[in-house]
Amino acid sequence: MFIKSLRIRNTVTDVVMREVSFHKGANFVVDTEGSTKHNKVGKTTFLKLIDVLMGASEKKYVYVDQETNNVVSELRDIIVEKRIAVEMTLVRDLVEPYGKSVGIKVELFPRGHYFID
Repeated sequence: MFIKSLRIRNTVTDVVMREVSFHKGANFVVDTEGSTKHNKVGKTTFLKLIDVLMGASEKKYVYVDQETNNVVSELRDIIVEKRIAVEMTLVRDLVEPYGKSVGIKVELFPRGHYFID
């Protein structure tokens, strides 16, 4: 299966904060063109979200560095306050018609749940 899309949702307001669509071929995770820092824009966090959706053992590692155990408290606080969930749609093919699709959702906040379809 292929990842068709990934969404970050504020479950308090039910607003999609960010949605990324994937296409057939190479999909690159890069800074925005206007970025002058080229750092701290969320590339690693984006990849950690995919890891959590695919079954990583600990959701907290989205905001906790596994090597140093440092907590990114700003990110953790946003996740808790807005009760952030991450959602992914998987499809059999990235060319229309997409065929069967499967939805996966993980609530990132403490005691959040996992959902499949």
